[in-house]
Amino acid sequence: MKKTIYPIMFLSLALISGCNKNPSSSVEDKDNYIVSYYSEDNSLLYQDQVKKGASSLYNGDEPTKKSQYGNYEYSFFGWDKDLTNIKSDLEVHPIFKKLSTEEIEVGDYTYRRFITENNETEAYEIYKYNNFENEIDLVIPSNYLNKPVIQIGKACFMETPIKSITIPEGIEIIDAYAFNSCNVLSSVTLPSSLRIINHAAFYLTINLKELDLKNTQFIGEDNFELCESLRNLSINTENNFYSTYEGGLYTFDYSKLIKMSENVSKVNLHEKCNTLGIESLSRLNNVLEVTIPSSITNMEEGVFFEAQFSKVNLNANIEKIPFNTFKFCRKLKEVTLPSSLTMIGDYGFYRCENLTSITFPDSLTEIGEFSFAYCFALKQFNISSNLEFIGYGALDEMTELEEFVVSPRNTQYRVIEGSLYNYDSTTLIRVPQTKKAIMIPNFVTTIGSGAFYKCQEITQLQLPNKLETIESHAFYFMNQVTKLNIPSSVTTIEASAFDTMEQLSSITIPDSITVLANNLFAYCTNLSEVNLPKNLETIGKETFYSCESIIDITFPVSLKEVGYHAFELCSNLESIHYNGTEAQFNKINLRDSGIPSSVTVYCNED
Repeated sequence: MKKTIYPIMFLSLALISGCNKNPSSSVEDKDNYIVSYYSEDNSLLYQDQVKKGASSLYNGDEPTKKSQYGNYEYSFFGWDKDLTNIKSDLEVHPIFKKLSTEEIEVGDYTYRRFITENNETEAYEIYKYNNFENEIDLVIPSNYLNKPVIQIGKACFMETPIKSITIPEGIEIIDAYAFNSCNVLSSVTLPSSLRIINHAAFYLTINLKELDLKNTQFIGEDNFELCESLRNLSINTENNFYSTYEGGLYTFDYSKLIKMSENVSKVNLHEKCNTLGIESLSRLNNVLEVTIPSSITNMEEGVFFEAQFSKVNLNANIEKIPFNTFKFCRKLKEVTLPSSLTMIGDYGFYRCENLTSITFPDSLTEIGEFSFAYCFALKQFNISSNLEFIGYGALDEMTELEEFVVSPRNTQYRVIEGSLYNYDSTTLIRVPQTKKAIMIPNFVTTIGSGAFYKCQEITQLQLPNKLETIESHAFYFMNQVTKLNIPSSVTTIEASAFDTMEQLSSITIPDSITVLANNLFAYCTNLSEVNLPKNLETIGKETFYSCESIIDITFPVSLKEVGYHAFELCSNLESIHYNGTEAQFNKINLRDSGIPSSVTVYCNED
C-alpha cells in the first residue's frame, strides 16, 4: 500500500467528493470553483475543485523549503488563505516557520526554537520528553522563557509511560508519531488551538478510549490504527473540515469515511458517504458481517485490511477492488462481489485463509498479482466469461485447490482435466496443488510461470515433445519428482524454473540452451547428475546454489562465464571435467563463482 510520511500530505484523506487533480473551470460555472496550491518556487502543486461554500483540502505533494545551513530547518505551517467557505477561484501559497536544530534540555523536556530571520526566538517546540520511568498524569507547559510552545515534535512522547496528558491552548501542531505506542495512555485533552495532527501521532495507543478533536483541520494517515480501546471520536460543531458519525471520522460533508473506530460492533455508514478511504474499515475486531451499500462508488487502498469479519456483502457500485483491500482478512469465509466489478487489484484477497468460495461477476476482466495467494481453503476457482488477465503469483499457495472451472463464454482460458491453460491450449498456466498426476498434451509449447508451483503430490512428469519455453518458477518446490528430461525442442528456460526441487537427482539440458538462468537449480539438494548442453556459454548467478550432492560436473569448451555464487554451498563438489585445454579454461570468468578451492579441474590435455 502506498503510504505518505509527512503530515500535510494527508489532507488527501478529506478530499471533497468529485475532486479532480486537474479539473477545469469556466466563467459560466458559478457553483464550483478552483483552488490552486503553489509551492515555494510558485510551481503548481495541486488543484482542487470545490463546491460553492465548501472547504478545500490539499491532496498534492508536501510543500517543502530548503534551508541554506544545517543549524535550522523549515516547518510547514499551513496555507496563506482561508480554505473554508470558498466563493471564488483561489490561489494559495505555503507558510513556513524557521525551526532551529539546536536542542535545549530542561528537566523532563528538550526544546527547539522557532526563530525569525534575524535568529530571534519566536516560539518553542517540545522536541523530546525525557522521563521514561514514571507513569504520570502530565500537563504540558504552555510556554518556555516567556515564549509560547506551539508544536509537539516528531516522536516526542513515543513509547513513554504517561497515563494522561493535557495539551494546553496555543499548541497548533502535533507532529508525526508524537504519542505512538504510548501503551498506558488512556486520556488526552486537546486544545481548541490545535490545527494539525500528523501521521501516526496516536498509532498503537491501545488504551486511549476517546478523543475530542476540537477544531482540527487536518488528521494524518494511520492516526488511530491499532487504537483498540478507542470508542468515540468527536469534532467541534464549528469544524469545517471533519465530521463524526457512529464511530466513524468523515470529511465535513460525510462524503468520505476516513476511519472507523476499531472496536465498533456494527458498521453503519452515513447515508451521504460515497467513498471509503485508505484503511478506513481496517482492523475491525468485533464485526462479524458487514454490508457495503450501493451508495459507495469509490474504495481506496486497503479498506478492509486485517479486519476480522467472516462475511462481506459488497453491494457497492464500484469497478475496482484496490491494492490490499482484503489483505490479511484471515477470518473471511464469504464475500459477495458487485456486478459492476472489472478489476481486483494486487494483493486484493491475499491471505484470506478461510475464504471457501468466491464468484466473479461477468464484468471482471483482471485479477492482480498475488491477489488470492495463501487462500488455503479455496477448493474451486471459477473464471468468469470476460476475465482476460491473471497476475503473477495470484494463485500461489492455494493448497486445497482441486480444479479450475472456466465459463464456456471465456475466450482467454480453458480447462483440461482440472488444470488451467490458455484458450488455444498451447500454454499450461497452472496445475492445482492437490493434483497427484498429470498428462501434459503434446501440443503444449509453454510451461507458464509457476505452473507447477508446490505441486508436491506429483512424483513423475513427462514433458511434451513440442515444448519450447519453460518460464520462471515453473516447477518451483515440486519436490517429489526425481528425474526430469527436457526435450530438445526447448529453447528458453527462465530463472528459478527448477528452484527447490529437493528430490530432483538427475537432469539433462538440451544443446539448444546457451544460458543457464539465475537460480535455475538453487536448493536442488539431491541433484547429483547434471548433463550440461554442449553449446553452453553462461552459467548464471546462483544457478546451482546449495546443490550439495553434485560431486562431479563437466564444462563444455563453449563456456565463457560462471556467475556470482553459481556453485556456492556445493560442498561436495570434487572435480570439474573440461573439454578444452588448460589455457582455454583459464579464460573462463570464474570470479566469485563459489566453486570450492579444493576442486580438481581435469582439462582435455590432461
